[in-house]
Amino acid sequence: MDDEIHIAAVEAVTESSSDEPTLARPARRKRSQAEPRVKKLAVDDVVSVQRMLCKASKCKQNCKEQFRGKGAQQQVLQFRREWCQLHKTDQDEVVSESAFDRIKSILQPVDQEAGQRTQWKFLSKPVCLRTRRFKKLSEAVQNGDAKPPVDLRYLKRAESGADHTRECVSEVISFLETIYSSVAENLPDVRDDTWDEGPPEDPHGMSIGLEPGKVPIVERQAKVKKHQRAVKVCLGRSVADGMEERYLPAGTMKEYWIQYRHQSQSEQQASFPTFWRVWSSHFSFMKFRSTSSHAQCNECVKHKALIAGLAHHLKARRIQQEMLYMHLQSQFRDRACYWRMRGLARARGLEILFIQDGMDQSKFMVPRGSLLRAKAFESMMRPRLHVAAVIAHGRHVAFYLSEADLAKDSNTSCEILAHSLQQLAVAGVDLSACRVTLQADNTSREVKNGHCMRYLSSLVSDGVIASGKLSFLRSGHSHEDVDQLFGRVAGWIKSKLRSAQTSDDFVQCLKEFCQQLDRPYEPKRFVVKLDRTRDWCLDLAHLSDLASFVYRKCFQNGVD
Repeated sequence: MDDEIHIAAVEAVTESSSDEPTLARPARRKRSQAEPRVKKLAVDDVVSVQRMLCKASKCKQNCKEQFRGKGAQQQVLQFRREWCQLHKTDQDEVVSESAFDRIKSILQPVDQEAGQRTQWKFLSKPVCLRTRRFKKLSEAVQNGDAKPPVDLRYLKRAESGADHTRECVSEVISFLETIYSSVAENLPDVRDDTWDEGPPEDPHGMSIGLEPGKVPIVERQAKVKKHQRAVKVCLGRSVADGMEERYLPAGTMKEYWIQYRHQSQSEQQASFPTFWRVWSSHFSFMKFRSTSSHAQCNECVKHKALIAGLAHHLKARRIQQEMLYMHLQSQFRDRACYWRMRGLARARGLEILFIQDGMDQSKFMVPRGSLLRAKAFESMMRPRLHVAAVIAHGRHVAFYLSEADLAKDSNTSCEILAHSLQQLAVAGVDLSACRVTLQADNTSREVKNGHCMRYLSSLVSDGVIASGKLSFLRSGHSHEDVDQLFGRVAGWIKSKLRSAQTSDDFVQCLKEFCQQLDRPYEPKRFVVKLDRTRDWCLDLAHLSDLASFVYRKCFQNGVD
């Protein structure tokens, strides 16, 4: 009865108002672009889920209907509450990375015999592919991409102004400068393993070409787009402006944005779109590795895994972020010590700094040529040559190449160091007044062992050098300028050395590389064919029994 009265009253008002003159309605106020559009929130989660399920489905299967039951509705409600408990920085990662990792298990393979079709499921119920974001994820999985595609909807919005002030931009630039100088590495993405175990592999041999006189294929340059960019990008510093192209470990830009927000002390911090714009415009030469064959730091992997797993514990998550930042600062101080010694050595004073490392053996397999791609040579075991490099900063660059049957151990390392010191003595350097530092990686087989330490001790005790030091960067952060040199050698061999029958061909190729090498601080370059080494371990074995002599005579003279 009340409903009928209400309807009649509405009809009466409508009839009476039709005889009167029509009043002009006031103009609708236009919403300015600066005003944010506020979304009305539901009363609670239950009402929000009910409203969502009551909306009409635009798909033919009517997927929402199967979730309107009481049990299914409770599952959707529980899923929504668990989702709202996640931190906002983790919600996009859960949607993209978690769905991307599990999409293969969600996607059931087609059974041709049974005639079954591929089904997509949400909460164990089949759904259709009406979501555009889900289509992009499925296409990325089918294309074999390593990472999910980036959602650029919010990154392409216009600058809001609140978080894009000059102070925010300058703070982001300062943070990225620190990351560029401390974490980023300047070596190209080439394999740097020694391949002493496992099957031999020559990744560069696949790109040699079919014909011996064929010019190697040059990477195609991207076409210049004539239309205007959707995102305003300020063309700042680039590789052409003198900035060196460097690579960060495999990761995401959001990880460094979280680290920036933790480090920042200002009240107004830059949002992620602003952080992304500054990185894209001013630091386009700092890139991520898609996949890396280099050993990763255990501490970095541990802290990143804990940060990703502590999405529901913000306090514990912040503590892990602080520990990760302290670890990165610590390894940066280690690198700064090496850079300080390198600057002193380039001044050609009393400081002499050597950095020594071995190169990937798979790039020096003999014989080498296009004919070896035939099926008949598929199981052929080719010898792998050993190549090591020494950079005496401010003095020379030396390459040492040896045959596959020569052991790559501490004897070879001592022999290389002795030859480098001999070259300095021939050049007129007074070694008895110099302090020698040998920088190497954490391989205990070559330099990080007692034999090399005894050799330095014997040099100090005999008065050959004033003091000696062995220096090692921490594992996972040990790549420096010698690794960049190896990357340039790999590119030179890939493009220039198309055929090699013996080790002499590689020696000649390395000599040609040294002639065009642009290192103004190291004017001298030479390549040495290392045929055999002395048994330094046997000669220095008696020093292990003379511990008191070593401590009294050697360490007092300056061995660190």
